[in-house]
Amino acid sequence: MGVKIFSIILLLFVLEIAFLTTHEPITLDIKSRPLDFSNITFEQIQAYILTKEGTQATLKAQKALAYNDRNELYKVDANLYNPSHIDTIKADKAIQKDEIVHLYSDISYESNNTMLLKSDELLYNTKTKIAKSLSPFSLNHKNMNAKGSSFVFDTLQNILHAKYVTLTLEEEK
Repeated sequence: MGVKIFSIILLLFVLEIAFLTTHEPITLDIKSRPLDFSNITFEQIQAYILTKEGTQATLKAQKALAYNDRNELYKVDANLYNPSHIDTIKADKAIQKDEIVHLYSDISYESNNTMLLKSDELLYNTKTKIAKSLSPFSLNHKNMNAKGSSFVFDTLQNILHAKYVTLTLEEEK
């Protein structure tokens, strides 16, 4: 009797294996969705842009809002590390979309502790590293003060192009 039961179980097992080999295998197509950071608010953030060359930028902000098409930052303080110098940008508000960062209100752009630009609106291209302002600005550099209507500043070549500039030089006595 035990041999009959064992033979039947073995036969059912062989039939099951034969049945399974004639069918296509069932695969589970499990795909994980990428993390979606849209419509999220961050408080007191510190961010770093790191590449194989090293740290490219550091960023601090009191508040950041992430949307599908842009990021908004408030009370921004950023350091941009260029090959020959460090730039510091501070602003009340920034909107980042793709590689363009649009800064608003009470902006100060300090380049390597030697030049200080102030304006109320500034566009910064993170790819080309060019900052430009279409609104009035003031510039302080060593013993020189300047005011103008707009500027374009190439941070890599350290070249500033400005329009309608009034320049004041201070002489030492």
